[in-house]
Order: sequence, then C-alpha cells, then structure tokens
Amino acid sequence: IVNAANISGGGTYDFGIVKLAGWVQTNRVNNAPNVNGYMLGATVPAGLGEVRTSWAHRSQNNADASLGALGYFYFLSKRTTVFASVAHVNNSGTAAFGLGPARVEEAPLLAAGRDGNAVQVGIHTLF
Repeated sequence: IVNAANISGGGTYDFGIVKLAGWVQTNRVNNAPNVNGYMLGATVPAGLGEVRTSWAHRSQNNADASLGALGYFYFLSKRTTVFASVAHVNNSGTAAFGLGPARVEEAPLLAAGRDGNAVQVGIHTLF
C-alpha cells in the first residue's frame, strides 16, 4: 500500500495595472523524498501587448531547481499574437531539468546540477 498526498493550490488577481498569479504544491509519498514547489507570476499591460514574467522553484532532497522567465506578447489582432521570451533554469545537486518539451525521466536535456538558457520566438493564432 502506498500512502500519498498531493496538495496544491493557486490563484490569480487582476489589479488592472498588473495581474498576479501564484501556485504552491507539496507531494508526500511513502519511501520517496518529499517534493515542494511554487510559482509566482505577473502580467503587465505594455503598449499594444503585455509583459509576462514568472519565477518557479522546486525543492527535493539535493535536487532543487529554479526557473525564471520574461517575455513580451504583442497582439496583432484579437486572434493573433507574436511573442518573444527568455528563460533560465538553475539546477542544483542532482536536479537535471531542461527548458524543452522532454520530461526529465525520459530524456534529460541537461546534466545534473547544470544550468540552462532558452530563447523562444513565435506566433499564436486561434482558428
């Protein structure tokens, strides 16, 4: 029998000049290290778009990781947005989180304890 608990909560609040977001989570599983995490984010209107930023942290026995990101999203129309963002992940101990689509368990993108950077540019359209 595995005893496990996953408790998480989050929310957002729009102050008009800034929209804040936050999230916290804790995982407890018998015979496994406890895992805790949180994320803080903000969205600020800027010109014809918005600046988005976030900071996330995950802690687990000697495998902590932090991720910071900053981006600008420009609204070309109600349906189309162009964007650019940068991010940095800081792995410590045995943490090996990357900044790509692969899950760590399947294909680590970074060696344990190594940091990484990413740049993203794209267009998002709703059909």
